[in-house]
Amino acid sequence: MLSVLAGPALANPVVVFDLKSGQILQHQDAFKRWYPASLSKLMTAYVTFRAIAAGEVQLDSPIKVTKHSAGEPPSKMGFKPGSVMRLDNALKMMLVK
Repeated sequence: MLSVLAGPALANPVVVFDLKSGQILQHQDAFKRWYPASLSKLMTAYVTFRAIAAGEVQLDSPIKVTKHSAGEPPSKMGFKPGSVMRLDNALKMMLVK
């Protein structure tokens, strides 16, 4: 099944492939590096809230900023590697910034 939009999609990289065969049917900038925005943030929040519901973490759990995460662009918060914050504050900053 293939759905087609009535108008142009406002998207960056695009990949359309056949689920059964795995064949790529169409692509645009599929291999270009880009930074996803809100969808990644929403999925991170979703996974976090599932972990909270499962009792794996709590809103006051400490979150440590790693060297890797501090160096990921675009970093707007300016936290240094090793900084620690509470999970609830990390979620608020991620979803609001």
